[in-house]
Amino acid sequence: MRKVDPKKGIFPISVVADILDVHPRTLRIYEEKGIIKPSRSENNRRLYSQHDVERLEYIHYLTQIKKVNLAGVCIILDLLSRCPQDLQEKIFKEVQKEIDSFTEEKKRIFKGDSKNMLE
Repeated sequence: MRKVDPKKGIFPISVVADILDVHPRTLRIYEEKGIIKPSRSENNRRLYSQHDVERLEYIHYLTQIKKVNLAGVCIILDLLSRCPQDLQEKIFKEVQKEIDSFTEEKKRIFKGDSKNMLE
């Protein structure tokens, strides 16, 4: 099997929205704010890379779990961009480990399911 470049845009917005369990409008807002910049197809459709999806998972983690607003996310991502690539990857992997270890309640929060939160 051929290896795919993790920075090559291959996922349309609908697939990424489904992966992250967010509305496509959320992804468009992130793009408008300059938080993410998907590549474009010849037909001008947004195409997200595996790297973009990982970054979006981190953004979702910051906004939904850590309750950081978008201005704060921009600052955090700017600071991260100044770090060496290997440190950035290490941070993303640590966040993924934390997400994987969430309790069911935190998973509902992360997925945006606020119903039954007080039960």
